[in-house]
Amino acid sequence: MRQTKTPAELLDSAVENAVIAAEPGAQIDDQARLLIREEKELIEANTPDWQFSEVLRLFRLKRLELAKRRRAAEQFLLPGFEFVPLRIMIREGKRRPLEKATYRQLRDYFEVLRNRARNTARIAEVKALMELVGKYASQTPGITVREVCEREARAQASRGLE
Repeated sequence: MRQTKTPAELLDSAVENAVIAAEPGAQIDDQARLLIREEKELIEANTPDWQFSEVLRLFRLKRLELAKRRRAAEQFLLPGFEFVPLRIMIREGKRRPLEKATYRQLRDYFEVLRNRARNTARIAEVKALMELVGKYASQTPGITVREVCEREARAQASRGLE
């Protein structure tokens, strides 16, 4: 059985004791400064671990940030549909990427929203998106939201060139 505590465990105990001993309403940054002064050796012993932990934290933070940016960049496919999520619930709790949804799946999502009736802006946007996809679905059954958006972008580009 291990008897000695790691520097991280010792620091955890020191922080816990400092929190318990603190005056009610004491500022946390003042407590941290005091602990750093009083436990300088313990802080220095933890520095390599903290550096690694901080780098890991930054990696995780940047991954989340980049994922959010990618999702935001994908939203360009649907300008004017800011309230429609990138994944929609079609039925029985199943989710589907919006860009791969067909008219029928949009209709299923519309029904889910209508039954819950929470976000009226989202309901209105889904209805407008259904109308847009519906124009193409009558000629091309099974066409996806992405395909419709690509066709709309091409049509707008050709109108802009004229």
